[in-house]
Amino acid sequence: MRRDADRPLFKDVVEGAAQHKDELEQIVSAALAQDWTWARIDRLVRAILLAGAYELVHRGDVPPRVVINEYVEIAHAFYDQGEPSFINSVLDRVARQVRPAELVK
Repeated sequence: MRRDADRPLFKDVVEGAAQHKDELEQIVSAALAQDWTWARIDRLVRAILLAGAYELVHRGDVPPRVVINEYVEIAHAFYDQGEPSFINSVLDRVARQVRPAELVK
């Protein structure tokens, strides 16, 4: 099923992730498992993580669980191995660091 993109949101995420790239890389790197480094991650996975981290850090209007789910779905469009699970776990750790109150069950 094809959904039309929310163009203003897409533009904000792309531009915002680029403008805050260094900050977001640090946040995501801190959420990686000890044996992972930013450089070790596939370029497309890095782009997905940066976009997701941007929304988690700078778009408080989007619930963290929605952000995580959307970027896992994006990953499924490109990967059928472990990448979607990896993205899920990293973005979940980022969300728990930057928006913990919204993830209390």
